[in-house]
Amino acid sequence: MAGSAQKNIALLNFPHYGHIIPFLELGKKLSRYHVVDFLVSEARIPEIHARELLLTEPVVTGAGGSLRLVSLPDGLDLDQCNRTGDMQIFKLRLDRITAAFETFLDAHSPDVVIADLFLHGTAKLTHSKGITFYFFHTASARSALEIFAVKNDAGSDPRATRHIAMKSASAFSDGIIFNTAAELHPQALALVKACPVLQGKDLKLVGPIFSADAEKESESHVQFRVWLDDQEPGSVVYVSFGSLSVPLPKQIYQVGLALLSLGKPFILSLPAEHRTHLSQELHAEVSASLLTGRKFLITSWAPQKLILGHSALGVFVSHCGWNSTTEAMYEGVPIVGWPLFGDQSDNAEWFCDNGIGEKVEGTGRVSETTVPAADIAGIIRKVGDWDDAARRSYRINAAKWRDVLREAVGPTGSSTRDFADLVKFGAR
Repeated sequence: MAGSAQKNIALLNFPHYGHIIPFLELGKKLSRYHVVDFLVSEARIPEIHARELLLTEPVVTGAGGSLRLVSLPDGLDLDQCNRTGDMQIFKLRLDRITAAFETFLDAHSPDVVIADLFLHGTAKLTHSKGITFYFFHTASARSALEIFAVKNDAGSDPRATRHIAMKSASAFSDGIIFNTAAELHPQALALVKACPVLQGKDLKLVGPIFSADAEKESESHVQFRVWLDDQEPGSVVYVSFGSLSVPLPKQIYQVGLALLSLGKPFILSLPAEHRTHLSQELHAEVSASLLTGRKFLITSWAPQKLILGHSALGVFVSHCGWNSTTEAMYEGVPIVGWPLFGDQSDNAEWFCDNGIGEKVEGTGRVSETTVPAADIAGIIRKVGDWDDAARRSYRINAAKWRDVLREAVGPTGSSTRDFADLVKFGAR
C-alpha cells in the first residue's frame, strides 16, 4: 500500500449474522493496513466473543493496523436483532442503529465509514460531515441489481420501498463494496454498473470474503471429523437452514422422513426446540444410532467449514444464504436449495442455472404447500448423482465453479486486485 496513509475506518453493522460475519472478515483484511473500529449492536458483543468470531481483541497487525469491537448502545435486545419478517422491527433496527451512530460521530472522527447497505440512513449523515463513505453489500450482484435498478414508482411493497431508500442513499456515497466476485454474475454486474445512481462511484468487488483464521479445533470439531472420516467418500448429506429461520413443523417432519428413506449418512443441523417435529421413526433411530456407530447426527450446531471441505460430503441441503452459498462453491459441493426468504431463492436458482444443484419448489418461511418426503429424497438423490453414479454432472460442474472462485480470490485474482485498490481509499 505504498504511498497511502493509514486511516481510521469505522465499520457499521446490521445485526444479523449473515451480515456480521462477512463484514467482520472485511474488517480483518482492512486491519492489515488501517485502524478499524467494528461497530455492532451492544447485545451482540457477548455472542461474538462466545462464538470466537474474533480470536483476539483488539487484533493488532504487523503493519501497525488494528481491529477492535466497539459496542454500539442502540438499545436493541437479542430478539430484536434476530427477528425476521417483521417490518416494524426492521424499521426499529434502522432507526436505533442510525441514531446511535450519529451519537458515535459526535464523539469520533473516522477518516472512512463503511456501513451495511441496509443502513441507508447513515449515508447522508456521514456525507454531511465530509467523511469518506462506502456502503457494503453483503450478497450477490444479482441481489444488488434488484436494489439499484428498482423503479422509483415501484409501489408501496415494503421490499421495494426499502430498495428505493437504499438506491437513493447511494447518491451520498463514495462507492459500494460488494461481497462477490466479478466472475459470478457478469450479466447482473454489467447492469448494476450501468445504473444511473452509481455513475462515478467507486465500485469494488472484493469477495466472497472468507475467514483467513485457522479454524479452532474444539472437541466438537474433532468428534465431527472422526465421524466424517468413517463415512464413504461422497456419501453424506448435510442439512442446514441457517441461523435465522427453519421450515414449518409439518415440513421438518417431511425432511426427516426423506433423510431416513435415503439410507445415507447425514448431518441435520436443527435447533433443539424444533426436533419435536421430527417423526417417531427418526426419534427411534436416533436412540438406536447410539449403539450402531451413529449413521447420522442431529445437532444444534455443526462446523460447516469442516463439513463442506470433507471428502465424505456428497450433497449440501441449504437455505442458500449468500455466505453458505459461497462456502459451498469454494469447496465444489453440489447444492439442494431450500430457500426461506430474501435473496435465498435467487441464490438457489443460480445453482440450477449453472448445473451445480437443484431448487426445491414450494419452500419458504411461510408456505401454503408441504413438499412430500419422496420428492425431497428424489431431488437429493439426483443432485448426489446416486442414481447415475457414472454421470456425476453436478459434482463436475461444482468443481468447475470452485476453480473459478478460487482463482478470483487467489493471489492475482479479480477480487484480490480490487481489494488492493480499495485499501488505498483514493490515494494514488
